[in-house]
Amino acid sequence: AGGDKRLVTYVTNEDRAKLREQVLNKLKEEAHSKLEVRIQQGEFVAPETIRPVNILEETYDKAVNEEATSMGLKMRVFFSGTFVDGQKANEVAQQALTRKVKTGYQMLPQSVQLTPKEVQRVEGDTVYFLIQAQGAAVATFGEAKIRGDLSGKTLAEAQLYLDSLPNQAERPKIEIFPGWLGRIARWDFRIYINVAPKATG
Repeated sequence: AGGDKRLVTYVTNEDRAKLREQVLNKLKEEAHSKLEVRIQQGEFVAPETIRPVNILEETYDKAVNEEATSMGLKMRVFFSGTFVDGQKANEVAQQALTRKVKTGYQMLPQSVQLTPKEVQRVEGDTVYFLIQAQGAAVATFGEAKIRGDLSGKTLAEAQLYLDSLPNQAERPKIEIFPGWLGRIARWDFRIYINVAPKATG
């Protein structure tokens, strides 16, 4: 006769697994931060490569099936990660970008912009990731010859000549100063040529 009832919570194997995953994720974040302190200029640590390689301590303060409303876990874990030489990777990306430049053009080194993107996959200590590369290329013209060919030409003649040159992204523009001359200067050292770069990526 008599008796009472109450809600009882107790520790399960699933509780332990969930807590273990949470603690490992937290320790992984801390390991990443500590590894980043040790990187050299131009290097980076891919978070995807950080993994536990040795569990030094794993102690739960509650046993399975023990009545409890909370549970703690103390862990000491040895993590490893892969340092990537970003400078070498950038060199490879820049070489690949340069190979895309068409014949008759040349890449402007100062215009190259390299942006690391997401990691694709990790196989052991090898990291596969993307780098976005873009830059500007200019057509390679024989400027000395062009100056000589333009010397003394009228505006119409100069425009016709420039229109015939290959590897042009846009129609060339000609400015004559003073305008009333109506023709290009006869001395080629007074002729200025500006080749505007075209973005590539």
